[in-house]
Amino acid sequence: MDLKELLKNKKIAIIGGSGGVGKTSLSAALALELARSGRKALVLTIDPARRLADALGIRLEGGDEVTIHDAVPGAPGAGPGGSLRAMMLDMKSTFDNMVIRTAPNPEVRDRILGNRYYQQLSTVVSGSQDYMAIEKLFELHKREDLDLIVLDTPPTRSAWEFLTAPTRVVSIMEGGLLKTLVRPYIKVGRKAFGIFRDRGEILFSLAERMVGAEILHEIGELAMDAEELLELFKTRAEKVQSLLRDDKSVFFIATRPRSDLLQEARIYRDRLREARIPFGGFFVNRMGTCPDPLPQESPELSSLLSQNLAPGIDGQVFEKRLWQNLREVQARCRDEKEAVSRLLKTAGSGDRVFLVPELAEPIHDLAGLSSLAGKLGTE
Repeated sequence: MDLKELLKNKKIAIIGGSGGVGKTSLSAALALELARSGRKALVLTIDPARRLADALGIRLEGGDEVTIHDAVPGAPGAGPGGSLRAMMLDMKSTFDNMVIRTAPNPEVRDRILGNRYYQQLSTVVSGSQDYMAIEKLFELHKREDLDLIVLDTPPTRSAWEFLTAPTRVVSIMEGGLLKTLVRPYIKVGRKAFGIFRDRGEILFSLAERMVGAEILHEIGELAMDAEELLELFKTRAEKVQSLLRDDKSVFFIATRPRSDLLQEARIYRDRLREARIPFGGFFVNRMGTCPDPLPQESPELSSLLSQNLAPGIDGQVFEKRLWQNLREVQARCRDEKEAVSRLLKTAGSGDRVFLVPELAEPIHDLAGLSSLAGKLGTE
């Protein structure tokens, strides 16, 4: 099936995979290709190196949505009404917006947002970046002015961490050492806590020595407010997880033609299926172009080299190194073809494998991104 046909009725396309496989470029190229076919597309990136902004030739600040005006006009075969927008995740503002939406009243909202511990917690909790990416996706998918949102997933130690982030963040909010330390605070309430503290309760004294009285006080304040938010937060997390399983969503795995990365991609695919998340296929990125085999000895080549080498260069040494480099390139090509062949043989029923050739030059502008976009649909 053609890639555009596959995405025809989808609202969300997520590209996951290991670090360094080209997820950011593939995400932007996919959004560009769909925009040029008439879709109103937005690419959301969590790329700290800001490669997406460089490729699009724009200034992309966290949280800002930018329209790429030069992306669609005049493109060959462009559909009417298409547009391309880009956004880089601002994790802190996304977390804040979630608190604003779920807080039961303005007093609780302002107390949480002004809490110094919250301001640290919202950026350092394990999985918070992953979860905020999905949370932002949840927010964007409701917009009627967008036909397709392409998410470039965060760089994590394991691609699977991205999908389990909502559950992990909720678990941290529900338990953990810090909440154990402030649980007495939660039980007695704000007004009674002064009496509780003055009595020199052993647990509180221990906690105070560990983290400091002022910090503990702020943690306790946050914990009490979080109690009011937790059920709403859990409900939100469930909705976010459901969004990933919706038939309007589809997940692609980006990889490279290396045996270890392809094996990791297959494991990731299996986990997606276990989690009942729609799987669109593999993007095998940066497939090398194999040179035609040459004879080991070529008098014509030796003669040509001897005539064109700069003075002072040993023709025999140069030719030896040239053959060595050629053999290495051909060996790499064989390894890549064999690895991809194994992927094709072990791919499940209906799995698609899109082979994306390596470009001659790194992507640094819209023209380079357009070149990549035109090569995405080869299955």
